[in-house]
Amino acid sequence: MKKLIIAGTAAFSFSAGAVQIPENITTPDKVVTSVGTFNYFDGYLDEAGTTRALELLQLQRASQVFLDHIPTTSMYAFTEGLTAAGQKQPNQVLLFEDMMDDQTLLLTANNDTVYFLGQYDLSRGPVVLQTPPDTLGFIDDARFHHIADTGRAGADKGQGGTFILLPPDYDNHYGSAEQLKNKHNAFVYQSPSYNIMMLNRGFRDQNGNWDKAVANIKANMKGFYLADIDNPPAMQFIKYTGKETNTIHANNQDFYQELNAAVQREPAQLYSVEERGLMESIGIVKGQDFIPKADLVQAAAVANAQARAVTFRPDDSFNVYPGNPQWTTPYEPNPSHDYVTENGGRNFDAMIYFHYYATGVSPAMALDFLEKGSKYAAAFHDSTGAYLDGGLHYTITIPAGVPAKDFWSFTVYDTQTRSMLVNGSKSSVIGFDAQANKDGSIPCTLHRSVRRESMKVTGLKLSAADHGPPSFVTMDRSRPGLIKPGSWVILKKLNHKND
Repeated sequence: MKKLIIAGTAAFSFSAGAVQIPENITTPDKVVTSVGTFNYFDGYLDEAGTTRALELLQLQRASQVFLDHIPTTSMYAFTEGLTAAGQKQPNQVLLFEDMMDDQTLLLTANNDTVYFLGQYDLSRGPVVLQTPPDTLGFIDDARFHHIADTGRAGADKGQGGTFILLPPDYDNHYGSAEQLKNKHNAFVYQSPSYNIMMLNRGFRDQNGNWDKAVANIKANMKGFYLADIDNPPAMQFIKYTGKETNTIHANNQDFYQELNAAVQREPAQLYSVEERGLMESIGIVKGQDFIPKADLVQAAAVANAQARAVTFRPDDSFNVYPGNPQWTTPYEPNPSHDYVTENGGRNFDAMIYFHYYATGVSPAMALDFLEKGSKYAAAFHDSTGAYLDGGLHYTITIPAGVPAKDFWSFTVYDTQTRSMLVNGSKSSVIGFDAQANKDGSIPCTLHRSVRRESMKVTGLKLSAADHGPPSFVTMDRSRPGLIKPGSWVILKKLNHKND
């Protein structure tokens, strides 16, 4: 007996028994899997199975595109949000001079520092940013890849400096990078993308005031195109405290429209051949209209669930403190701002975790830059392992001697928006003015309404409707690793109809 295998126009035959075929290279006539049963005839998948397999393949590809490009769409949403807020030119800066509050949808921001933000389009030419002294900030590209730090962790070493940002296709029109550096006493960086962003912050003084920080920003922050360096336009500081804007990417099928828009405005080479191929498989191609080739409604739903699972239920490798699963950080397994492990591979869960709940990338977040950088840890669960619930009371004690040079803050965020919790008080932060015990420890409570039963108990309000994960933040740690906040403990469960 002979079997015939047809491939294209070529036919091959062999005698049964002439070749010993290993079982593990063949496919049984029936294969049962978690996604369905597949039936074969001598290796040929039947019609129903073929349809199902190809649907799964498209779902897999589209979901992977979502997960891989959370940073890209997050950056796109950031730039679109700032543009909608009126920040469209290099000489404009969005300034939260009375601190950011819960009206601004910005991933894990706080209202304990003075934010000033900008987005820039290098397709119009190189941009010059002159940054103030004694601030902390960074510049990222269109994929939220790090370009440069500014301020305390930057090349200017906190003294303020001139940063020249060159587009990916810069042709030395104004001189080479080295010439620009020498001529303008500047730090020169070439971006791989046209669209870039700056996120920067000023700090309170020892008395808790931020007037000096605002004055410093207004006096020293400058932005303009390199073509205008001899006669730069006047700066415009757009006051934005208390105003609404959204800088967060979509979680449904609109995500893919945002990704397509981001791809269209950048050089194709910003993405690898493999990345471009995967995007093309679902209809996203540079220079072409976006015609979806997959069920993007289902793909976005699956990928969003996966992103939330990775972020809000991280595994033990992300624990900040061994044995305490309440406090995690995406930088714990490998302190690398690009999530590259010691083995040379990229930790995709760390990348998803960080970019799903946070904005901006800097080595100063991942490494111990003593008295310069920022360190973060997040808690999503109470001491029982249950998700934090806005309908309950919680208590936690922060040990004495918080290892922060300038400030620390303890912020509550909304799990839906990953932004500051809307609780009616405009504040979701405990920090500078927290009341301490005699031993220096700080007892904190989370309520559906603020009650200060003792001046030594700092209360933070939770909304009756929202459910937010508190995030503990230590900034500019001078003694890294010494603080170990306790786990959340439920005080009591409340009736949602009463406070």
